[in-house]
Amino acid sequence: LLRMLSVRLTRPLRALSQAMWRAEQGEVDVRTPTLGPSDLQGMSLAFNRMIAALQERGDELQRHRDHLELLVRNRTTELQVAKDRAEVASQAKTDFLTRMSHELRTPLNAIMGYAQILQLDPTLQDRQQHIVRTIHDSGDHLLKLIVDILDLARIEAGKTDLQPSACQLLGLTTMLEDLVRIQASDSGLALQVRCSPCAQLTVLVDQKRLRQVLLNLLSNALKFTPSGSVTLDIKALP
Repeated sequence: LLRMLSVRLTRPLRALSQAMWRAEQGEVDVRTPTLGPSDLQGMSLAFNRMIAALQERGDELQRHRDHLELLVRNRTTELQVAKDRAEVASQAKTDFLTRMSHELRTPLNAIMGYAQILQLDPTLQDRQQHIVRTIHDSGDHLLKLIVDILDLARIEAGKTDLQPSACQLLGLTTMLEDLVRIQASDSGLALQVRCSPCAQLTVLVDQKRLRQVLLNLLSNALKFTPSGSVTLDIKALP
């Protein structure tokens, strides 16, 4: 009787122990038979329900993982397509700017050439000489901007290098004043460009970049000033 009772108790416990060991080893589809007294059967049922719940959660997690991998693959494909389109569009933009830059330089060279011829005319009055010089300086500035457009690839790559050279600030400010004076006159604004004597020196600076910065500042100041005056004041600081 004791042996039968022992077998009845130890067999379900051994089965439950083996099932728990198999679950610990990573098996997910493991179950234990419901044998023995009601207490042991309850333990076996609880273990089976726990394993079933873990298996269901594992399956759900795997479905989410598969769905996430699908989303990642789709997103990666979309990003690659967008990258390819952006590269094609960037190359098309660069090609267009290059062609347009070359097309613009032809008539601009003609304008500057005729301006240089007019500057050699001794019959021109001072005001006419000033107008012709302004036309030539404006064309020269536009030509430099076109050269910058041709260098667009290097600018977009962030590899633009400064090229310092000797620059006379007084001559630079005089040229800037001639370039924007017509814009100031059309806006009804007074334009003042002042360069203190101590600043009338030759400095080492990237003249093209400095001219671009000052011209943009002056143009924006004239554009957004409703009335009054715009002043560019250059001083030498210790």
